[in-house]
Amino acid sequence: MLIILSLALLSCCLGMAVLWYFAWQKNRIDVIDIGWALGIAFCALLYTLTAYEISYRNILISLLALFWALRLSWLLVSRIKHNPEDPRYAQYRTLWGNKAKEKFLYLFVFQGFLSFILSLAIFAALSPKSNGFNLVDYLGLAIFIIAFFLESLSDKQLTAWKKDPQNKGKVCRAGLWNYSRHPNYFFEWLKWWSYVIFASQGNLWWLSFIGVGVMYYLLVYVTGIPPSEKRSLESRGEEYRQYQKEVNAFVPWFKS
Repeated sequence: MLIILSLALLSCCLGMAVLWYFAWQKNRIDVIDIGWALGIAFCALLYTLTAYEISYRNILISLLALFWALRLSWLLVSRIKHNPEDPRYAQYRTLWGNKAKEKFLYLFVFQGFLSFILSLAIFAALSPKSNGFNLVDYLGLAIFIIAFFLESLSDKQLTAWKKDPQNKGKVCRAGLWNYSRHPNYFFEWLKWWSYVIFASQGNLWWLSFIGVGVMYYLLVYVTGIPPSEKRSLESRGEEYRQYQKEVNAFVPWFKS
């Protein structure tokens, strides 16, 4: 087990270091998020293929992780293709000055480390006491499908809303965005609970809570809501402040 986990960690960090080289050459640091997602998918496949027994259950759980990573990567590629580089990274370049190249390398490698840490939830889900697919696993599958569908729906609603030129400079309240300021983040987090359910039958169940905890911290306090809210306040001003007063930031709920 330690050999497999060490290989996963090394692969994630080296893979992100290689991605950093091409990102720096092309001046598109924002591809870091694509590598982060694909690193988790790689770990899931590695854990499945090196398991003591390759079961249909483990293959399905691994495919869920792969499907999630491909969908997120495709969404990010579409954004990168049609938009300039995320302004956050331009700010980092200015802040770091001559040390930007070196510090971006550290950032990429650290993101690889985070991919490995999050993949431990999938590792726990693939290591149950029983290889059979039972009612508990069906519950985990249902949570994943529901969360995946609603996250995709929220992204689709936002994309459709942005395409309307009449909405330029306004606040999106379409569909799920009327009940949460970041429904896509919430349902992304909810998906990680499916791995907790999958892992609940095994000895490594406690590892699955790492994914839920780390993802919540990143989305709510670091790379998710804070920078997004800051940009929205700068571009939409008082209208977005009113939106903040009326709609929950994370958990979907009725307007206050």
